[in-house]
Amino acid sequence: MLITLAILAVYVFIAVYGIAFTKDTSHFFSKDYTTVLKGLCCIIVIFVHIPNIYGNAIQNAAGSFGYICVTLFFMFSAYGLTWSVKHKEGYLNNFFRKRVLAVLTPYIIICLLKAICGFKVFRDGTNFVFVIFMFYIIFYLSHKYINKKYRDILICAFVIFYSLAGQIANDFFGYENIILKWQTESLGFMYGIIFANIIEPFKEKVKKQYVVKIGILSAVSGILGVTYLKYKYILFAGDYILRIILGISLILLLFTITIHFRIGNIFTKYLGKISYEVFLLHGFVMSVYNVLKLQVSSGVYILMVILGTLVIAAVLNKIDTIIIQRIANPTKLFSLRQSKVSKIDT
Repeated sequence: MLITLAILAVYVFIAVYGIAFTKDTSHFFSKDYTTVLKGLCCIIVIFVHIPNIYGNAIQNAAGSFGYICVTLFFMFSAYGLTWSVKHKEGYLNNFFRKRVLAVLTPYIIICLLKAICGFKVFRDGTNFVFVIFMFYIIFYLSHKYINKKYRDILICAFVIFYSLAGQIANDFFGYENIILKWQTESLGFMYGIIFANIIEPFKEKVKKQYVVKIGILSAVSGILGVTYLKYKYILFAGDYILRIILGISLILLLFTITIHFRIGNIFTKYLGKISYEVFLLHGFVMSVYNVLKLQVSSGVYILMVILGTLVIAAVLNKIDTIIIQRIANPTKLFSLRQSKVSKIDT
């Protein structure tokens, strides 16, 4: 467990390195802010998926926040979409070409990698990709064809329906598959839409009695956390309702603390840049290690999974970027090539 503790110590150091208190809240929910948090979240997601044989108490404690991290992935995605529609004219015109490419390109490459290695293709990140892609379609159709007054309400209603349907099917009928996953986490998509509409009032509210609000939310989160540990085995009321309330409390606590702290550094920003690849790849890396039948301690295994995932994710991100740019902007790339050819000729 000492190695796992050391990993967490490095993680915490990287998370707080360069952090600075500021009265200015313009950084809150900026692109850098959400990128940094996604980078930090992707490491926690790795912790939660470590096989039991290599698990330990520290890894389990860190991994217990995994569902909050996935909720934030959904939330930041929906926030970005909603903000872009409001502030970027004609954003929906290239919606599928840009957003779908960004989601599917890394996923398809990883699926091919799994197939080549003889692993099951539709595992690990498939659930997330399916759900986020479904939400993207609903988002697009709502903003394209539904009255502005009702579109956000319709999207949020669909997210709630999806979440409830999945939880009821799982709790009371024992039915769960790729279509009905991320029951509590998927609600983050709704949170993102709501937050995009209340971001400025939220800032103003939090700035008043800032320390008091942190204290209250910390106490509430602690009480809810202990309650959840005791009652999480109760169907629906515990494993769904209480889990949602705890998640909201922890997310509000995180946002309240960071509203006056400018977070991020070169490490966390890069982690955020490759966070989606990390999310999709860590299961594949563990599958490779399982085939190799490694005889290592828990801490060494966790370290190997993190390092292996980060290295492959960095390479894959480079490939993704090239492919997405070529497909999304073929005219621009063609013009650049023609320009280079002209310069050589002259």
